[in-house]
Amino acid sequence: MKVINNLKTTILLSLISLILLGVAGTATATEPVVVVGINSDVSSISTVEFQRLWLGKTDAINGKTLETIECKGADAVKNDFCVKFLGKSATEVKKYFIKEALKGGATPPAEVANLSALMEKLSGSTSAISFMEKGQVDAGKVKIVAIVKD
Repeated sequence: MKVINNLKTTILLSLISLILLGVAGTATATEPVVVVGINSDVSSISTVEFQRLWLGKTDAINGKTLETIECKGADAVKNDFCVKFLGKSATEVKKYFIKEALKGGATPPAEVANLSALMEKLSGSTSAISFMEKGQVDAGKVKIVAIVKD
């Protein structure tokens, strides 16, 4: 009887482990894209220019001032965005801005509360730039900016 109970426990724990591994293994990466308002004349930016803009080293591309904005709580897409477009993790970018703040340097992008506020801000501006999950793009309000490899 004790052997059977131990066997049942082992099988149950094994099944739970497999289920948990399956759930963890099904996590998918997001597909971040850089976006601007539908009326913006920005259509493409080089990788280096974009990195300089997003990291606060410049506020203009081709003579046009742009305001960087991000959405609070978009952690998964933010990390994928940082890796894809900045070559750093979101944690590394956060540390970068902390160091910059301590020396009076670059400031991080402005934040909005949610996707709805981000869409509103972008759609009403020709100078705001942000990122979002590709599936969240509302073509009537924003357009995707091509980030061109240098």
